[in-house]
Amino acid sequence: MTLLQLKKVVDQASKQDRRVLAAYLSHLSRRDDPDYYREMEASVGRAAKGETFTLSKVKQMHRNLVKMGR
Repeated sequence: MTLLQLKKVVDQASKQDRRVLAAYLSHLSRRDDPDYYREMEASVGRAAKGETFTLSKVKQMHRNLVKMGR
């Protein structure tokens, strides 16, 4: 399949399918990035030590991400 053909398929896809595709492409862009994996390992380590976020902090982070268009 050519890139043009792929673009046509995506153009005809549902909004939900495009969201899933965007998440998958984002995953592909990071999956071989050693910095990303170090960041994730550090995050998991902090969570295992009990360093968590309050619900209000998560809601604030979400609002900030929405404002940034993410």
